[in-house]
Amino acid sequence: MKNNKGQALIEFILILPVFLMIILGIIDFGKIFYTKYTMQNDLDVIADLYKNNKIDEYNNYAANNDLNLQISSNIELTTIKITKNIDIMTPGLDKILGNPYLIEESMIVSNE
Repeated sequence: MKNNKGQALIEFILILPVFLMIILGIIDFGKIFYTKYTMQNDLDVIADLYKNNKIDEYNNYAANNDLNLQISSNIELTTIKITKNIDIMTPGLDKILGNPYLIEESMIVSNE
């Protein structure tokens, strides 16, 4: 009979990096989707403050939540755009998505 005592350890060592990359990738994508969801809510709050003409409040809200705010307006419509950078921690995925990964959300509101 052969001695197979080290076989399980070698298999574990070979699978561990792949498993860690998958786990880190899941965490990164979860962070991206969560941030995108919270930014949609932040955009709703900023749009409500903009409609009520509370300039200091929406600027402070954007600054407190680490958001870059851009507002462009014409006669009928105003575009509110917020951006945020997310750091990617998965090796390889940061090369594909770019590090930091930029998330953008925008909303168009009518000028009444």
